[in-house]
Amino acid sequence: MSWYRAIAIAAVLSFAGCTVTPLEGTGNVSASGGSLAGVDFAATESRLDQKLRNALLELAGREATDTSANIRFDATVTKTLTGTAIRRGTGRSSVGKVRLTAVWSISDIATGNQLDRGQLSATSSFDRFNQEFANQEAERDAETRAAQELAQRLRPFIVRAKAKPAVATAKN
Repeated sequence: MSWYRAIAIAAVLSFAGCTVTPLEGTGNVSASGGSLAGVDFAATESRLDQKLRNALLELAGREATDTSANIRFDATVTKTLTGTAIRRGTGRSSVGKVRLTAVWSISDIATGNQLDRGQLSATSSFDRFNQEFANQEAERDAETRAAQELAQRLRPFIVRAKAKPAVATAKN
């Protein structure tokens, strides 16, 4: 038996009992450190508000409002659209950027007290084409990506508000 083979066998045997576990989070708790169970994500009227609500519900792992909720999350989302790169010859933008800004608040359902509030933004870029429909779809996809990023960034604030209901109003 060669030395290489002996070392390889020893290495395999020494790691045979090892398991891999996540550094953060277990089971129903997310990698960002908390569950979104018990949160009522307020119904919305605008398409952008709905995109953010859907992304938060997806993070929470559910499709409907939680009937056992003890805190309520409410947000208003606005969009800023900009062109960044200009094509030579045509003078038209070839890359667009969608910036979504959410003004949000978290309140205790039982008391109505505001637990936290703030404002966050997320940006996503997209390619612009010669076809208008393709541009519209690319812009909507960028909105969805930005809403998903906003949801990820909002999650820690929601979890913190759930864990410490006495947190004073915060500015972000």
